[in-house]
Amino acid sequence: MNRASQKAYCKSCRRETNHFVRYSQKHKLETLRVLQCAGCESISVGAYTDNPFEAGAEFLYEVPAPEPSLRLMPNTFRRWAFDNLFKKHEPLWELITETYSACDRGLKCLAIMGMRSVLEHTMINKNGADFGSFSKNLDAFVDNGHISTREKEHLRQALEAGHGATHRFYIPTAEDLTHIFDIAENILIKVYVHPL
Repeated sequence: MNRASQKAYCKSCRRETNHFVRYSQKHKLETLRVLQCAGCESISVGAYTDNPFEAGAEFLYEVPAPEPSLRLMPNTFRRWAFDNLFKKHEPLWELITETYSACDRGLKCLAIMGMRSVLEHTMINKNGADFGSFSKNLDAFVDNGHISTREKEHLRQALEAGHGATHRFYIPTAEDLTHIFDIAENILIKVYVHPL
């Protein structure tokens, strides 16, 4: 195990702490290092250069670590959607992938707005027409047998969250996002993957 260490700023501890150098590779004029905080054990990646005027290494920049995804597109839906939806409704497929991409990057407001748009386009697509408002499109979605009255209320919640993010600066929590995406995915799978 590598026992080399250096002082570096830890974002988790919010101060300069001792770090273990877990990996180091020289590249031209800089050295990339994977550091682990000796206190909280968080990992960071940074580029350093040897400063000829001072002892030690001078920090150049940090390489941001990817954040964990808030939500991934379900594999069964991804396979089906690419084979069927992409070929028939390419703009809707593109909107769905962009929505999940926003979610993957932790952009909760954009993800909720995107899913609202996906649901609106799904209702219009399946109803065969745009009835002019979300409420009328939702009523037609139920009247045409695509969802039940109970599912309508769940879908209304998802749409309202999207409206809130778009018009009222509503910032969803990760739990809200999960709840909305659960509703939306169930509707999309019911309507496109397993239609009645």
